[in-house]
Amino acid sequence: AWARGPTINLNPRNDELAAARAAARRAQALAANLSARDRLLVEAMLVRTGAGDAFRNDAYASFMETQALRHPEDDQLNIMAADSRMVTWDENYTPRPGTLAQRFLERVLARHPDHGGAIHYYIHLTDWIDRQNLAVPYAERLGRVAPAASHLVHMPSHTFYGVGRYQDAARVNVEAVAQITLLYPDEVMAHVNASWLSPVKVRQ
Repeated sequence: AWARGPTINLNPRNDELAAARAAARRAQALAANLSARDRLLVEAMLVRTGAGDAFRNDAYASFMETQALRHPEDDQLNIMAADSRMVTWDENYTPRPGTLAQRFLERVLARHPDHGGAIHYYIHLTDWIDRQNLAVPYAERLGRVAPAASHLVHMPSHTFYGVGRYQDAARVNVEAVAQITLLYPDEVMAHVNASWLSPVKVRQ
């Protein structure tokens, strides 16, 4: 249910709503023996895929933020809460520094500076708030954390470009292209983001 929902890069994905809703309801039917935390995640998916013809992104983000505030020790909840709120942002909204999403990610990174998921979202967030310098220590780690994930190898280029490290931005993008080419030598499709070549989509 979660994987079928909107992401920072794929939004609104309403063509996936029916399948996501069915998965959330199936999870609810099987939830009796789950832990309280896992039942909470099922509830989150029910909120996200509730009545209507679109994902309920704002309601889902509010739900996840509440859970992250209640469970500051839970890395997954904090990262999901940050992601859920960033999905609601668009070109008409410019977040200011100090959002809950920023606080949640920085909370996780303070404990686990090599957390690939937290770094990925933090790089995106610092792009949004135009504070790419905050992500530099984590961007420098990410390629080593996930060397076989071409998108994560690419991600530091956002930060490096934003702080003027253009050669480093180019280098990690070349490394990302090389990695994805190893896996899909004849099926690579790249897209260009606002600042740099970004090899993130693969189709067969």
